[in-house]
Amino acid sequence: MEGLSRMFRTIYDWFWWDRLWLPYNLTWTDLEDRDGRIYAKAGDLYVTIPCAFVFMIIRYIFERTVATYFARVLGIKEKVRLRVKPNPILEKSFRASSKHPKQKPWFYDLRETWKGFPIQTMLPSQYWYYMIELGFYWSLLFSVAFDVKRKDFREQIIHHVATIILISFSWCTNYIRAGTLVMAVHDASDYFLEVTQREAASFI
Repeated sequence: MEGLSRMFRTIYDWFWWDRLWLPYNLTWTDLEDRDGRIYAKAGDLYVTIPCAFVFMIIRYIFERTVATYFARVLGIKEKVRLRVKPNPILEKSFRASSKHPKQKPWFYDLRETWKGFPIQTMLPSQYWYYMIELGFYWSLLFSVAFDVKRKDFREQIIHHVATIILISFSWCTNYIRAGTLVMAVHDASDYFLEVTQREAASFI
């Protein structure tokens, strides 16, 4: 039992190693609350899981009451879904480009890019924005298994997981000002992307 406890402790220490998460001139002790300055903490992220289930319940009730009612009032009916004819040339080009991307992965430069941001204290509004945003993406990841399964199912999973990791990473390392701006920009464009996605889904 002692050996197992020591192993878990080693894994824990390695995972939260300062050099893995923070710039070289910072340690976790520098991010402890003091002198009225409050910093984000990894333990705060546990709140996002209950938030995710709340979002799922709200979505379930909305889709089966409000959305269904307005669809009936507006005369909206289920569309006949047209299948896109296979295009071997496009499929071959996609498979070739996805296996050998020309750009190097984003995480190569992520650490070096984020070193330029200063230590950032947390505002109450930023706390709730992060918790609600991350809870929303957890709910999308949980509910994707119950949604209509489209051809990009695997890509959706990867997208949601990558988004959750990035939001969590920026929170744990206290880059919340940069993270808040990035999320705000993405949220502003998601409305338009959702409309195009729904339209495209009707042909799949």
